[in-house]
Amino acid sequence: MTRQYVAGELSQLIAELGTAAQAEETDVARELRGLRRQAETRPLDSLGAVAARALAAGDELCWLSLSRGDAAGFQWQAGIVGRLYEFGVCAGLVYEE
Repeated sequence: MTRQYVAGELSQLIAELGTAAQAEETDVARELRGLRRQAETRPLDSLGAVAARALAAGDELCWLSLSRGDAAGFQWQAGIVGRLYEFGVCAGLVYEE
């Protein structure tokens, strides 16, 4: 994969997660905006840390939805987090647990 593809796909997945977080202006939503910028501007060797932080932010977002009883929001967010995780593994940004 080219650096542009990896950065672009990571940015797109983070943007989708950010869209899912826009219901409220939370710290998670702000963090995701910053992570998207980092995905687009950082060197390839630092994208693993960006992906890992995006996964953690996605996890936090899912827990926020569950705590509010928002099952539909949780399902949407969890789907995006799952795709982000799969991409991260395939791109060598994160490792399977």
